[in-house]
Amino acid sequence: MPPSDEEWRTLIESEMARRPPPVTALVYLGRTYPSCSRPVLMGCSDGNDYVVKWFDPSRMVVNDQVIGVLGSAMDMPIPMVSLVEIVSELKRSEPGISHIPAGVCHGSRFLAGVSETREPFRHTNLPDNRSRFAKLAVLYGWAFVGSDHQFLYRKQAPNLVFSHDHGHFFPGGPNWTPASLGRAPAPELDRTIMDKCFFTDAEISDAIQSLQRVGPAEIATAVARPPDTWGMALDERVALATYLDRRREQILAGNIF
Repeated sequence: MPPSDEEWRTLIESEMARRPPPVTALVYLGRTYPSCSRPVLMGCSDGNDYVVKWFDPSRMVVNDQVIGVLGSAMDMPIPMVSLVEIVSELKRSEPGISHIPAGVCHGSRFLAGVSETREPFRHTNLPDNRSRFAKLAVLYGWAFVGSDHQFLYRKQAPNLVFSHDHGHFFPGGPNWTPASLGRAPAPELDRTIMDKCFFTDAEISDAIQSLQRVGPAEIATAVARPPDTWGMALDERVALATYLDRRREQILAGNIF
């Protein structure tokens, strides 16, 4: 039996209480990316560099954070994510981040040696990429992405693919609501990726097993991760958890074919 709404609330509230503290941004590394949110590259207190996006009224960073946490649990080819805090002192002293408010932001671990900006489908027949694209077909279909497939590739062989920038995931993208989640079409593996890659049945079957890595506990951890300051109410977290759990069960049960 799937968790009831009350069971989801208990799970999620427990994970919210255990939410890891954000890492602290220490230094602006002189790079601002030319996308609508103008993310910046920051060196942080855990010794890693992150591409940092600020919170805005839409759900872009919520989606980025949730998909990043789920992707890590599923061993997906996407960057690791973290919460990154920009303190007021750094903001005042660094003009390069003047457009980002102080506070807790979304951080995506910087990938060295990859393409500078998003690219279309490439290297789909490389053996090392077949399983990666198949896993992404599962992730994109499970969460639902109407469009906005964004990929980066290693510049050197074997040109591994990574998915990044997941702000438009879920029905309604950055403007999703519990109602839009309820109107989602039935889950299927992402048709755009499937049509580009022509997977074998074995490749699809192996990729679907990535969903075995996540259950209610992992889903609760992911939807609990966005901080309260990002404006995500508990009932909205429950709706997203219910949506993800239901679609996961449908895919694993084979009801997508």
